[in-house]
Amino acid sequence: MVYSFKLYFSLLVSLVPWFLFINLSDARPNRKPTTTLINQICSQTRNPSLCLQVLESDTRSARADLRGLAKISIDITRKDAEQTSNLIASLKKETTNSSLKGRYDDCAELYGDAIDDLNGAGQILNKKVLSPFDISTFRIRASAAFSGPNFCEDGFNEGPPNEPSKLKEARMAAYSFNSFSSFFLLLLFLSISLSTSDLISEICSKTQNPSLCLQALRSDRRSARADLKGLALISIDIAQSNAKQTANQLIPALSRGATSPKLKGRYDTCAENYGDTIDNLNQARTALNARDIGTFRTRASAALDGPDTCEDSFEGPPAEPKQLRDANNKLEGLCSIILAIGARLESGGLN
Repeated sequence: MVYSFKLYFSLLVSLVPWFLFINLSDARPNRKPTTTLINQICSQTRNPSLCLQVLESDTRSARADLRGLAKISIDITRKDAEQTSNLIASLKKETTNSSLKGRYDDCAELYGDAIDDLNGAGQILNKKVLSPFDISTFRIRASAAFSGPNFCEDGFNEGPPNEPSKLKEARMAAYSFNSFSSFFLLLLFLSISLSTSDLISEICSKTQNPSLCLQALRSDRRSARADLKGLALISIDIAQSNAKQTANQLIPALSRGATSPKLKGRYDTCAENYGDTIDNLNQARTALNARDIGTFRTRASAALDGPDTCEDSFEGPPAEPKQLRDANNKLEGLCSIILAIGARLESGGLN
């Protein structure tokens, strides 16, 4: 048993940093990933073969997303806690030392509370959508579960009575405490990913193009640990980069190939519209950093006007080229992400 605790400890200490950078799409509850996710995770650990062995030993892991891995981690941690709780009960029966019995009683209660907290954390993960309150409660329950074995271990570090041989074996199983600690850290970082993922899903559901929103935000690695303000800044960066590409490359290329003076005039108008969008996005960023949500939303709305006005200029012939129409639609979709975040910021404020 000691050896297995040591293996889990070694594995999970290696896993913890990786979960900070997992693609957020992996946290969606209904996703059906292949073993690619497990391979990606294990390739980042100090012992990839051990990682594969442990994760694949649970049949659920093959189809588990981040939420599923959190559930599996809770199950393993709870099993570990139950085994240690049974060991404590056995040790108590074998001792006649009243002081030692008292410490075992304390540990039994602490582990019982830890198991209850793990059950509570697991119930939260069963919800289809996790609200910010759910994520906060999940962290609290996981943190409370982690405290139990720590307090139990501290009790045995206070001094005599001397350790009986059975107690020494129990203390050798301190890997169980390390294992418990590692699982807690894993669950904590998973909760960060789950929290951000649900936030992104909530935002994108309120945009013009939810699939574009999800792809855009999840393609930026900064999103993995971003709060609402961070996602707003990321959205501005993405929209601005897209607007600059259209203004500096696509529109000039289309204008050079145009022979109609009317069409060239429309391209000039679009170039001006896109320039205004870029300026408004800059001002939206400045306002956000100044915590001026009203101005932030106003500038974000003005940024959306750029591609919309460009589109309107092609109401009659000559027809708008497909490349420009696609570019306008994409920028409108990206700007709508900023507007959706702005609405959320206004209702919830900045932390």
